[in-house]
Amino acid sequence: MMEAFSEDITTSAGVKSALKEFTKLSFEESCVTFRGHCYKPLIGIPTGGCDSRQIADIFLHWLLFTKIKDNMRNWSLIKLYKRFIDDCLLFWRGTKRQFATFVNNLNTLAAQYGIRFGSWEIGREVNFLDLTLYLDQDNRVHYKIYTKPTDARNYLRTDSFHPPHVFKSVAFSQMLRIVSRNSLENTLEEDMDQLKKDLIRSGHNPEILEELEPMVYRRFAIPDEDTLTEDQGPPSIVFPVNYIKELSELKGILRDCESIIRPILGPTKIQVATRKGQSIGNLVMRNSGIGKVPIDVKDQVSQECGGWGCKCCSHMGTCGERITINGDKLQIPKKYNCKTNNCVYMARCKLCSSLNSENIFVEDTYFGQTSQKFHKRVNGHRACFTVEDYKKSALSLHAMEHHPDHFKLDIYQLAVIKEVTPRNLNREEFRLIEKFKTNCIGLNRCKVER
Repeated sequence: MMEAFSEDITTSAGVKSALKEFTKLSFEESCVTFRGHCYKPLIGIPTGGCDSRQIADIFLHWLLFTKIKDNMRNWSLIKLYKRFIDDCLLFWRGTKRQFATFVNNLNTLAAQYGIRFGSWEIGREVNFLDLTLYLDQDNRVHYKIYTKPTDARNYLRTDSFHPPHVFKSVAFSQMLRIVSRNSLENTLEEDMDQLKKDLIRSGHNPEILEELEPMVYRRFAIPDEDTLTEDQGPPSIVFPVNYIKELSELKGILRDCESIIRPILGPTKIQVATRKGQSIGNLVMRNSGIGKVPIDVKDQVSQECGGWGCKCCSHMGTCGERITINGDKLQIPKKYNCKTNNCVYMARCKLCSSLNSENIFVEDTYFGQTSQKFHKRVNGHRACFTVEDYKKSALSLHAMEHHPDHFKLDIYQLAVIKEVTPRNLNREEFRLIEKFKTNCIGLNRCKVER
C-alpha cells in the first residue's frame, strides 16, 4: 500500500495517513472468538472481518498487476479476466498445456508472498460462483445456474412460525434468481421446474407458485425506450443515523469533505437517512423492569418462587449448580424463579442425564424461550403429556419415545437461564442451542407438531 501511495499524487497526505493507520489497526487488532475465548492470528487477518474482503481485493490486485503480470510470458492469451475475491474467471485463447504452464509460473512468482492458486479447471464449460458458463457450437458464451452437489435444496418450511408474506417472498426471490441466471429458455424452464418441485417438497402451495411465476417474468420484461435512455445519475451511499439536533451540521461537514471523499469513492452521492425514533411501546417495553420487585439473591438456594400451590417449583434447579451438556459447562444462575418472564429456559431429562459422563453424549437437554411467565410455559408443556398431544412438545415426545413407563413432566429438571428483552429472545435461544449443540445431540432436534 505504501508503494502505491508513493506513486499516487491525487490523494491528499491526510487521507493516505488515515488509510495507513486503519490498515495497521486491522492487522494488529483483528481477532476471532471461539467458545468464549479470543484468538489473534499469527499471519494476516481472519476471513469475515469488516474489511477483510477489501484488503484481499487490494492485495490480489497489487500482486497480479504490479508484481507478477510483467513477468508472465503468456498473459496476452487472456481474452477476459474477472475476479471475485479469490475466485478468478479467464477466457483463455491458448491450449490446456499452455494454461497449465501459466498456472505453474503464476504460483512460482506468488510463492514469495505466501499465495498459491490451487484448484483450477479449463474447458468449454466451467463453474464460477453460482453460475455455469459454457460455449455453444458457435462459440457464443451462455450461462445457467450452478448448484453444488452437496446442496440439499431445502427451503423455509411453510409450517414454521413466520408471517404468510415471508413464504411468498422466499419463493419469489428464488424464482428471480433462476430467471436472472439463465441465458437460454430451455435451461431456464428446467431450473424453474426443479425449483418448484423443491419448494413444494418444503410445503409451499403449488397454486401460489403458479401465480408467482408470471409476476417474476414481468419483473424481467424488456423496459421501454424512455427507461433505457433515462439518466440514472451517479451511484449513492446511504448512511443511516439516529435523529439528532445537529443533523444539518453533519450534512454540512460531509459537503465540506466532498473534495477529500471524491478521490476515494469517485463520483458518488452521499446521503444521510435518519432512523425511526423510539416509540412509546419501545420505551414501555424497555423500562418495564423498573416496576418489578427485585429478587433477594443473597440467600437464594433454588429458583423456586415459593408461591402457594405452584406446580413448577418442584422441578426448578438449584442455584449455582454446574451442569455438563455435550462437553460444555452451564451454571444455573440466581435472581430468576418460575415467575420470571421474557426468558430463555432449560429442561433436562433426569433419567437420561444420569447416564451422562465425560465420554458419552446423550440427548437429554432442551432449550426454549417464552415471553410469558415461566410457570405458564411449563403448564403448556405439561398439557402435552397425553396420548393424543404428546407430539406437540419436545419434552413429552422424548418421554414417550424413551421413557414410556415414566411418561410425566416429573422426569425433567427445569431452570431459567437468562432474562432478555422480547426482541432478543430468538437470538439468545439460538445462541444457547448452538453453543451446547442440542440441535444435533439434544431435544431441540425433535420434530414436533404445530
